[in-house]
Amino acid sequence: IGFRSRAAMDVAKEYMRFKNPPFVCSSGIPDDYVEKYAVSGRPAIRDRDYKVICVGRLVGYKNIDVTISAVSTAFEGTDYSFDIVGVGPLEEQFKTQIKSGKLEQHVHLSGRMPREQLQEKMRDSDIFVLISSNEVFGMVYVEAMLQGCIVVAAKFSGVDGIIVDGENGFLCEAGNEEELKTVLKKIDSLSSEEKKRVSDAAVQTAMKQTETNTAECYLRNIKR
Repeated sequence: IGFRSRAAMDVAKEYMRFKNPPFVCSSGIPDDYVEKYAVSGRPAIRDRDYKVICVGRLVGYKNIDVTISAVSTAFEGTDYSFDIVGVGPLEEQFKTQIKSGKLEQHVHLSGRMPREQLQEKMRDSDIFVLISSNEVFGMVYVEAMLQGCIVVAAKFSGVDGIIVDGENGFLCEAGNEEELKTVLKKIDSLSSEEKKRVSDAAVQTAMKQTETNTAECYLRNIKR
């Protein structure tokens, strides 16, 4: 039996017995993304005035309202930017939140964006944040890692296991604003060298998470 994520597999192990060891069958990014987007070096992660990005449908379980509050508080007093890419039913709610918080100079709703353009947008960003509740798996996390973003994802989500906290990204409790602020301030406190280490490790992880590699993983587990 294969599971979409390590988190799902670990939960199943608590109440299921398996004749054969279960395995993780996550998705992979297109192979040509590695060639197209990971060959040339990205800009260094900034030490201030960060470019933060979030990509996802504007729906409740993505916890984007919490993310707006956490980012604006953690980086208050700096010339940060926070781009939210996506569309959805909560767009007007987020517009109101941004206006009432007087965040128009920093926080932007960018709408829908072609996938190729999104890769370039993430490459020019420093931090990718998406702390969704009950996320099964999101390829956008791996795409952001390939672009060298410092990724903040939710604990026990689909990429928990791909992301190792503090090594190639960071993990935060889904929807927890206070914890997210702490994580963002921790990233801000890292030296330039430490930021580069996390960014480089993210790229190396993503380069292994291709469609070919994940397909070969499926075949190995099916044949054993």
